[in-house]
Amino acid sequence: MRHIIGIDVGGTKIEGVIIDENGKILNKIRIPTEAQEGKEVVIKNILKVARQLWSEPVCGVGVGVPGPVRENGFVPYLANVKDFKNTNLTSILLKELKTDVKVENDANLFALAEHTFGIGKKYPNMAGVIVGTGIGSGLILNNMLYSGRHGGAGEIGHNIIDSKKMRDLEYFCAGPGIIRLYIEAGGKASIKETKDIFSLKNDAIAKAVIDKVHELLAEAFAQAVNTLNVELIVVGGGVSNSLDFKKLNMIAKKFVFPPLQDTFKIERYHLGDSAGSLGAAALFFR
Repeated sequence: MRHIIGIDVGGTKIEGVIIDENGKILNKIRIPTEAQEGKEVVIKNILKVARQLWSEPVCGVGVGVPGPVRENGFVPYLANVKDFKNTNLTSILLKELKTDVKVENDANLFALAEHTFGIGKKYPNMAGVIVGTGIGSGLILNNMLYSGRHGGAGEIGHNIIDSKKMRDLEYFCAGPGIIRLYIEAGGKASIKETKDIFSLKNDAIAKAVIDKVHELLAEAFAQAVNTLNVELIVVGGGVSNSLDFKKLNMIAKKFVFPPLQDTFKIERYHLGDSAGSLGAAALFFR
């Protein structure tokens, strides 16, 4: 039985899995990314993970990265990785590993993982949205991952919300943005974690900020439904653990074109922390 390796490159860690053709995880490892050491060290660590997991026969290695990926595997930049610019990561890894290599954006792979192995199996059209320190998203259309020619399709986190100051959804609704909103509104300056704001049950400022975050996210999700007729939006990332999904669905429905109001749902992710590496492996299930 053939094996597939999936690698998720994060800002602090690189996780790799090796799975069989049925999607069963055979082994999993994590090592530090060492992003501050620059491109060469990060590439060395990607190769290290692949080689430690290697168990013949390997038919491919998928890699997810925190940045846009062009059609030919060209990576213009990687967030938080020093000097990682204008690099054809696919060709570098292919030369070293001598097997088929595919590289994709990590948010796209979150969507692909949930579609292949998780809650999205039954939905040919869906979006996956990661709401954490930033907001990244990916699209599955007609059962295929759609990333666009330049790798930026579906990035609703960068849609402008405040046109006067050119501030996007990520500015308001990613983790740092939620904390900023709370403190700027007069909240406790000691708050350092987004989850702490959501736990303040009797704090009027926290309630107002939480309501605003749900409203803005729901509006963005509704636009995805109106534009692409997606049937499912799966939400992951650290902030997702604090969100009220009943409220998100209720608000989003108000902004959706009436004929589509009963055709979609918004759900919390099902696969957990290994969604990125599983999604990278799932590139070879297409």
